[in-house]
Amino acid sequence: MSGVFNTTTENEEETQRTAPRERRTLLAALFDPLYTEAGPPIDPDSSSGSEPSALTMSNENAEEAPAAAQAVIRLDPTVVALLAEINGQDCYDAKIAAVGKLSSDHYLMLPNGFDIAGAFPSEVGLSTAMPSMTEADYCQIYHLNKPVFEAGDAQIKGALLRAELVKAGWLMDRYEVKVVAPADADAVEKTMLDDLNKIKEFIADAKTLALLLPLAAEHTFRTMGHHYLSSLSSEYTAKYAKYFAACVQPNLANYLPPEILYHRAAHWVSLAKALAVSRDEEQALMLPNAVIVRSTAGPSGSAVITTTEAILKALAQTGLKAALVEASGVDIAKIESMSAKVKENPGKYHTIPTAYGETLLSARDKAELDAAKEMAYLLAPVLQGFLDSLPRNADLPQAKALVKHADTNPLLRKRAKLFFKEVGSTKAANMKELFAGDKRGIDVVGNTDKVSAEALQDEEE
Repeated sequence: MSGVFNTTTENEEETQRTAPRERRTLLAALFDPLYTEAGPPIDPDSSSGSEPSALTMSNENAEEAPAAAQAVIRLDPTVVALLAEINGQDCYDAKIAAVGKLSSDHYLMLPNGFDIAGAFPSEVGLSTAMPSMTEADYCQIYHLNKPVFEAGDAQIKGALLRAELVKAGWLMDRYEVKVVAPADADAVEKTMLDDLNKIKEFIADAKTLALLLPLAAEHTFRTMGHHYLSSLSSEYTAKYAKYFAACVQPNLANYLPPEILYHRAAHWVSLAKALAVSRDEEQALMLPNAVIVRSTAGPSGSAVITTTEAILKALAQTGLKAALVEASGVDIAKIESMSAKVKENPGKYHTIPTAYGETLLSARDKAELDAAKEMAYLLAPVLQGFLDSLPRNADLPQAKALVKHADTNPLLRKRAKLFFKEVGSTKAANMKELFAGDKRGIDVVGNTDKVSAEALQDEEE
């Protein structure tokens, strides 16, 4: 049977054995940066020569591969740069899915030779944050980044903001940074002179944004899971606007269109560095108080725990926490302990910890987090009912972390709202009744189960 079907000659067998090796060699030459003589890919626009560069194999592999293969892999620098970018990407990256990704045309443009060291968190925003940055560097960065933005004032505002962000010390690495050949000095000088009046007009807001925008972006990402989503533009725009208003800088929200301001302009700034700045002890003496307060806000994925702890803290001041502990049977101490850990390291407990340079939770840490979440879920209908009973213009009632879990028991949520509205009156039941769901035959008991309307009003304020 084998004699009938096996008609392969010895030469054909040799070809079949060597073909995979030659294909592997060719693919390696196409996709492995080790085969390039010029090193890492550079921006083709900044290349000093116009001749196409070639991907060349090592001598050993060159001997193995046919001459035709070497001719096939002679590529233009633009293709070389694209292949290097493709080669460096996984099929799916959870960090990119959450943080998003800039088009390479929108990367931060820096002149070749510029120091990318950046500044320590305690130094960010100071005039001395980047002592090595010269006036010439500033002008180069401004000039090189103008084409990244749309024509008109947006170009000037965007480029000016980026120059100020770099000067403020936000650089940390080469993430979404493109190093290019410095622009012609005469062209840079002309740009600065042409834009001088507009620069004077926009510089004050650009300087303030250079400090506050990365902090606002990190807070938004931490609490909402993304920097900005165009499909949810109104929600994200409102979040940023509220942040800037809390810093007494409401006009900053109008500096550029939302898509540009909240995504493109400063997307290259490290989330971990922004969080470190907002929590730095020395920065606490200089930053707006609104930034410091928001630096401990619970991260997306774990906010149910920090929100639960915040509401329990509010209830403690009204005298209702002890009654809640007794009536629910939930080990609230574990929720409070877990909340402290989450606040200490929000990035670790974020849904995408890698966005903050953290690794995924260990099995032990995850089990501890999940156990605390389950306890918080049990309390969610009652605690959300408490929030529902408060005026909507207060900060605490606007928390949304418990809503989904509270709606698993909408009847209890509704009863809890009624209970907290009636606290301090003869109509109110006690906390045990609330959890039992049966008011018949049980009298209103104990001062720990009630709070005066005046005390509740104090807490709301």
